[in-house]
Parts: sequence; structure tokens; C-alpha cells
Amino acid sequence: MEKSESQKLEGLGRVRSSRVRRLARSRKGIFNRPGVKVRVPGFEWESLLLVGNSGVPQVVTMRWWSREKGISGQQRQQQQARFRKVAAHWGRMVRHVFDRGYGHGPWLWQLWRYHLRFVMRWKKGNKLLDASGQERKAWEIARGKRAWGEAKLLWDTHCRVYRSTRVLALPVRHPSYQGPLWLVVVRQGKGPQPWYLLTNEPVETDEQAWDMVFSYVRRWKIEESFRFQKTELVLESLRLREWEPRRKMLLLVTLASGFLLSMLVPPLWLARSRLLDSWCQRADWRLWTAKAPLYRLRWALSRLWLTHPPQFSGCQPYRPLSHVTWPTCSLRWWITLWHQCGYLF
Repeated sequence: MEKSESQKLEGLGRVRSSRVRRLARSRKGIFNRPGVKVRVPGFEWESLLLVGNSGVPQVVTMRWWSREKGISGQQRQQQQARFRKVAAHWGRMVRHVFDRGYGHGPWLWQLWRYHLRFVMRWKKGNKLLDASGQERKAWEIARGKRAWGEAKLLWDTHCRVYRSTRVLALPVRHPSYQGPLWLVVVRQGKGPQPWYLLTNEPVETDEQAWDMVFSYVRRWKIEESFRFQKTELVLESLRLREWEPRRKMLLLVTLASGFLLSMLVPPLWLARSRLLDSWCQRADWRLWTAKAPLYRLRWALSRLWLTHPPQFSGCQPYRPLSHVTWPTCSLRWWITLWHQCGYLF
């Protein structure tokens, strides 16, 4: 989380600026020196989401912290703390999906230590041990190997085209992981670079290889969640000077994000449709076909509550009854919600 124009907030640290890197890239008529890292004041953000093969992602944990000057390995300590709790609660019941930033020896050693299932994006230049025990780069191991089975047409959301995709898997090893590993190579035809996915689950058939590919593709839901919280929930725009009030506000925003995700479950489809039709109508057909209309859902709830705000009773403390699961609000607000949204609860 970048706070580039802040100077006197508590807990500020140095973070890499992805915004500056994006805006300062070289383009037609503009040349900027590549490879220069830009750091700005801000906070580090670690998050863990639970994503299935289908359905709605769920927020598991979020952590905000700042780097202290002169202490090394702070980010790795924060990641290991979250990782240790997840390993103790879930074990091998889930499959951990990691991006290229986790593809190195120390993290592989942590995965072997807790005996967890995983699939991670592996850089093509990072070295592995092939079947003969020779240390080579990932792209050199897969060079000249024929793909398995028939090609599948997969939709490329970035370029908005279908790509003929083939897969193959090769047994490999790594010095930091005391167990067998498999390198899944995803070839998307001419143009895009192949994907190299490293996993500790056996990949001996075409179906198992595609299972790893689709598991990694679902990781994009996590990136979409980060974008939604930064843009719609304005996490980077909180104006609180002290660290403890800011942390509480960030936790409230996390609860709001989890609430919006919980409203995307299939049982609330009718209520969600009525809410969007009454309070956030859009003429664009692409918005109506969205599987997770989080942006429109937040706009609709905001307009509904601004028009008919909940009126909580301040005379007596609220005591929830055994047969009532919602807070005590005005009768007018509940009648409006009943007619406009249907059966929400």
C-alpha cells in the first residue's frame, strides 16, 4: 500500500512502487531507464484467500505491517507466521498456489518441512535437477519434449482471444526439497512465453497436468481481489495519522470485503438480481453477464443505504434474540429492503 505523499504517519516504511514502474515504462516517444527500483513510503500487505475450482473466493487473513530500518528478513518472517497457522489448521486438505516470487529454495524448504501440497509458477531461468541428475534451467529441461494429448482452446482474458494450449510434465528435483517434483510446461502456441509450473503432486497423465493448470489460473481471482479493495474500498486513501486507529479501520474494510463476497453465493441470486436491477442499472450487456459483479454490488448497496439509512435504536443496548439474526432497524428500512431486494435473509 503506497502513501507516496505522506510524511508524518505512524508506521511508515519503504515499499516498492508498482504505480511508478507502470507509469514510467518505455513507450513510443518516451524512453526511461529500465531496471531502476523506485521506493516510496507505505505499508506492506500480506493476504491469504481461499479459492476453489469454482465459486466465490473467501478472505482468510490479512496483515498490514511496516519495515523497520536495519532489520533483514522481515517480509519472510511475516509470511512464515501466516503460513505456519494455515499449515496447522488445514494441512494437506488444500493446495497452495504461489506466484513466481515464491519460486526459490528457502520457500521450497518450508513447503517440504510442513509436507504441503502446492503448485507454483517457476521462472524459466531458475535451475532444477532433471531425471539424470544434471542441473539445468527449466526451459532447457523442457526443450525438444513433445506435448501430451490434444490441444485445448483456452480464453486469454488479456488479449481476448482463444489460444491453442498444450501441456506436458517432467519429473525433476531440487536440492532444497527432499522429495520428487514435477515440472508442468504449458505451451500457448506462437507468441506468448510458456508457463512453467512446479508441483509436488504426481503428474503422470494428461488430466492431472490440466488440473494443475486450472488451479494456477484460479490464482488470478486473488489479484482481482487486491484491485477491488484498492480501487472500490479505497484502502490507500485512509486518512488516519496513528497506527492503531488505522489498523482498526483496515480490519473494518476487510469485513466489508468479506461481506460483499458472501453476497455472491448462489442462494442469494434472486435477491442480488433485484438489488442490481433497482439500484444499479447498467445498459452494458458485459456488466450483466459478469459472474462476480462486485463493483455494481457495492454501488447498489451504497445507493440503497444512502436513500434509506438504517436507524439503530440508541436508547437501549441491542440484545439479539434467538429467532432474529439481523440488527434492529427502522420499519421503513426493512419494508424497502423487502420490496426492492426480495428475501435477503
